[in-house]
Amino acid sequence: MLSPLLKKIYFFNKKMEGVFCELYYPITVAEYNSLNNKYGYLYKEFVGSRRDFYYKAEDKYISLCLYLYDETMDNIGGCIFLCLIDRVLKNNYEKS
Repeated sequence: MLSPLLKKIYFFNKKMEGVFCELYYPITVAEYNSLNNKYGYLYKEFVGSRRDFYYKAEDKYISLCLYLYDETMDNIGGCIFLCLIDRVLKNNYEKS
């Protein structure tokens, strides 16, 4: 059975008010709050870097931070894709 490439997706509005997270499995409220704080700080680090995108590799994951734009290319917020490193490597280097 294949594991998913994405483990979590976090969404942030332009004012960085609140964290909206999509999970693919159930977790406790304490774990949810801890993860929200962790990735909230990562998003603030990304915004402070003034880069178009930002990534951080840790443990089994690559956190990829990107800005979100509306149809007129106005920044409306951002997101973090939490990707499993082993799935990224397997998909890129495995023979078909």
